[in-house]
Amino acid sequence: MHLNQSKPKAMGLPTKCFFVLDALNEYQITTQRQLSEKAGISLGHVNYVIKVLLKKGLIKIDSFYQSSNKKNYIYLLTPKGLETKSRLAARFVVSKLKEYSLFERKIKEKLTLIESKGHVNIVLVGPEIVKDFVDKMIKEHALNMVMVGYCKELEELKAYGTEQFDVALIMDGNNINRDATVEDFKPFQNKLLPLW
Repeated sequence: MHLNQSKPKAMGLPTKCFFVLDALNEYQITTQRQLSEKAGISLGHVNYVIKVLLKKGLIKIDSFYQSSNKKNYIYLLTPKGLETKSRLAARFVVSKLKEYSLFERKIKEKLTLIESKGHVNIVLVGPEIVKDFVDKMIKEHALNMVMVGYCKELEELKAYGTEQFDVALIMDGNNINRDATVEDFKPFQNKLLPLW
């Protein structure tokens, strides 16, 4: 179980330790640079976390000869490290499930509010995974809505006629072309709503 995606920017040490322990459990790691790439944290943080994990006896470093004249090192989990990784994984999963539940509740509230205003046809502007999630929420909660379109960028919304949708849900401000003028989106002005 390598959870290398969607990590918060300001991870605490237990979270960083989990990603390092998880990477060491999944891959044969011989350099801190490899570990940084596999764990998805900076090289500086990897160095610090390794020192902490070594001190706690959760990992060990073994040497081996890759060729007749070159000695390399491999980072290995100790039994105590494997046990700690399992505990941290459980905490990590519970934390992510809580975040998911909060996200799901907020999206449901937003969609219910939009539905209560009589909006049926919606377009989502944002990442495809969010579109899939919103579409799933509409179906699971039997909302009287239809996802009639999807755009990664707000600029793509121009391909739709204003009569094709009631509301365009914007995932975040990163989808907005900063060079676009207010005039570019005037026809859609009353149809743009933030999703979050």
